[in-house]
Amino acid sequence: MVLFFDTWEQTARYLDGWLLSLLDEEFGPVPANVIVVLAGRDELAEREWAPIRDQVADVPLEVFTEAETRSLLTSRGVTDPDVVEAVLRLSMGLPLLVELLALARPHTVEEVDAGGDLADVAVERFVQWITDPEQREAVRACALPLQLNEDVFAAAAGPGAEGLWEWLCGQPFVSGRGGFKHYHAVVRASLIRQQRTHFPQGWASAQLRLAGTHAAWRAAVEERLPEAKHWKDPEWRRHRLDETYHRLCAHPATHLTPALEQVVQAAGQDTAVLRQWVETLEQAARDTADAALLAWSTRLGKALADDEPVLACLAALLAHGPLSMAARGRAHTYRGQRLYFSDREEEALVELDRALAHDARNAQTWARRGETHRWLGHPSRPSPISPLHSTLTPPTPGPSPNGANHTVRPATMRRHVKI
Repeated sequence: MVLFFDTWEQTARYLDGWLLSLLDEEFGPVPANVIVVLAGRDELAEREWAPIRDQVADVPLEVFTEAETRSLLTSRGVTDPDVVEAVLRLSMGLPLLVELLALARPHTVEEVDAGGDLADVAVERFVQWITDPEQREAVRACALPLQLNEDVFAAAAGPGAEGLWEWLCGQPFVSGRGGFKHYHAVVRASLIRQQRTHFPQGWASAQLRLAGTHAAWRAAVEERLPEAKHWKDPEWRRHRLDETYHRLCAHPATHLTPALEQVVQAAGQDTAVLRQWVETLEQAARDTADAALLAWSTRLGKALADDEPVLACLAALLAHGPLSMAARGRAHTYRGQRLYFSDREEEALVELDRALAHDARNAQTWARRGETHRWLGHPSRPSPISPLHSTLTPPTPGPSPNGANHTVRPATMRRHVKI
């Protein structure tokens, strides 16, 4: 005998105690052939279920794989290759949405794209029982942030939602462990699409308000960190990323160039940080459907998949990006550093010379160029910079704030540590 309990995240409040008593045989022996299946989004309460936890087997149910989605569509008579690909893209593997799209029996890609309404139907099935207007408004407002904690919730939902954080965390479309929660991808995409298309002014205002909140939090971090350590600090990067995302969502055309220049800075850190910035730009492209953002999302996504993602992303930014002179100089400098540490010194020198042509006052670039020449055993030589900079000389090393002199690493030092 099998006993099935669905949506346990909602029914547990009424049945959890009774079921535990039943399994603890308070009502009498439980036959050995009885199996209990609980279906829900959350893990069982650790303290309450601890006495019989060794009798519980967790079976995670993920979204459909591509093969499972194709199998379901075939069983429903949806076999056109283009239509199947469109369903895969729109449904993102969410079983309910795959089923809704399959039952619609689409025959063309256009019919599937029109099925965005079906995604909204699926979302309504998640939230239809929410009758309180403040709760419903909190659900809509909190779809905008990429991730939620109680501070972000308060900033997004506003004072009218005070006391609703725990309630929101208990909804079936909200999940996540640790300090942050997030919406189910399909639920969030549907809510965002509705707000962007039906309330464009309110959409932009809400996005700018969240951007300003993260900018203020970032500024608070900067008060306790020297500028040189900003990009090394995870909290600073998180607020900078979220600020950039929300500004892109509000006005993509206005904030695209600053965002791309941040990608340059991210590439100068390491591949993991670069990936964070590219993925955030990709998310903004999906959430806004902006043509320019989508083009950059595709371009940088392909570069990130390259064997040398940092070099490839910087090359794409230099070739196609509307970067300022300073940003172009940094991009060439970072490429020069990466090539230098890959034992490609001659190529590194070309990049460093290009960097100096854009910014002859960059002491870091001069230092790296001099070190590369020494490593190769070259005599001192001037940089072939443009006539505009031909009268400039490398900045003279001077005392640092703590009284020490800035020096260049000796040429005999091994290059094991990458900058």
